[in-house]
Amino acid sequence: MAQIRRIFSGIQPSGIAHLGNYLGAIQRWVQLQDECSSVLYSIVDLHSLTVPQAPLLLRENIRGMVVCLLACGVDPHKSILFQQSQVYCIMVVTNRLAPDCVIGTILLTSGVGSIVSVIVLIASAEPNHAIFVRDSTLASTYF
Repeated sequence: MAQIRRIFSGIQPSGIAHLGNYLGAIQRWVQLQDECSSVLYSIVDLHSLTVPQAPLLLRENIRGMVVCLLACGVDPHKSILFQQSQVYCIMVVTNRLAPDCVIGTILLTSGVGSIVSVIVLIASAEPNHAIFVRDSTLASTYF
C-alpha cells in the first residue's frame, strides 16, 4: 500500500516572481502534485504584513503570484491553492496568539501565522496530530 504524503508550502507575494522563486520552490511544487496524494499551496500574505504595505500593491502582488503559479504549472485540479488571510480560522487564531508572542519589542506575527496555518491544515485532516504540532512546534519556538 502506498504511503499517503501530505505537503503544505507557502510563498510570499513580495512582488514579481523571479528565478529564485522558480528554482527554489515553484518547480518542485509542480513535481509534487504528481508525487503526493494531498498538496496544499498558500499565498502567505500574512508574512507580508510584518512591514508596512500599500494595500493596492499587496493585492496586485497576490494576484500576480497566483498568475505566476498557474502559468508555471501549479494545477488547481491536482492541488489546493489558497490565500492564507482568506482562511477565517487562520486569521482568528493568529490574531489571538500574535499578541502573546513578543520577545522584547518584537512581535512575532509572521511565524505565528505560519504555525497557525500548519496547525489548522493538519487539524482539518487529522485532529489527533494538531496537538503534537502545537506542543512541539509552537511551544519550543516561541515560549
